[in-house]
Amino acid sequence: MAKIITIDNDKVTVSLDDSSTIEVAKSEFNFPISENMQVDAHKHNDTYIFSQPTPTNADDIEVPQDKVAVNKVPYGLFFFFLGQLGIHEFYAGNPKKGFLWILLTIVISLINYSLRRNTLFVGIAYSVVILILAIITLCKTPKNGKILVNKF
Repeated sequence: MAKIITIDNDKVTVSLDDSSTIEVAKSEFNFPISENMQVDAHKHNDTYIFSQPTPTNADDIEVPQDKVAVNKVPYGLFFFFLGQLGIHEFYAGNPKKGFLWILLTIVISLINYSLRRNTLFVGIAYSVVILILAIITLCKTPKNGKILVNKF
């Protein structure tokens, strides 16, 4: 494992496992790089070949700052069966979003109660929307068994 120390125009300084540093052309990397990034370095004859490190387990997936990685199956089942209560958001570590789901359910229930004539329509429409969102969530392609969910 090696670490990219600096990137200057066309030159990249890389720290190797033995604490030595080398400078290589930026074109040697066939993937996006950034400073302090870990890369795999393999020496072949007198040249180095660089590659992105491969995750070793399910927790090693790259997660952007605005997302959270959650296990797909429990999240999707919570969404499908308890979506109106926002339990899936509490599971994902988004309590504020979970409370918003609960608040939305209360507001929908109050609208339902005040409309008395069309009581079923609003509630059923809300439930159908939640079921569609849950099915879309369950159909997401997982990365190492996890899906990425927006943080709040």
